[in-house]
Amino acid sequence: MTRLTQCHIAPGRVEFRVEGALDTTSLTQLHQALTRTPAGSTITLDLRGVRSLDHAAERALRSWMAAGVRTIGGSVYVQTLLERKSE
Repeated sequence: MTRLTQCHIAPGRVEFRVEGALDTTSLTQLHQALTRTPAGSTITLDLRGVRSLDHAAERALRSWMAAGVRTIGGSVYVQTLLERKSE
């Protein structure tokens, strides 16, 4: 199960706290939340509570990061997956 919490940091800045397993099923919820964010907003994903992620989540996170979404936190495992080159 994944829990997603949206925090408004300041005008034009939004943070989403992600907790639990990030997988194909929970990606839909996160994608919908990201698309509802006002255009031009700075988006940060707080990954400190992510226990695991599957290949689809890894690809989605990389894609969002390439589009300007920032990430913070995350276990060493999660950080390593996101930093390695796409295979």
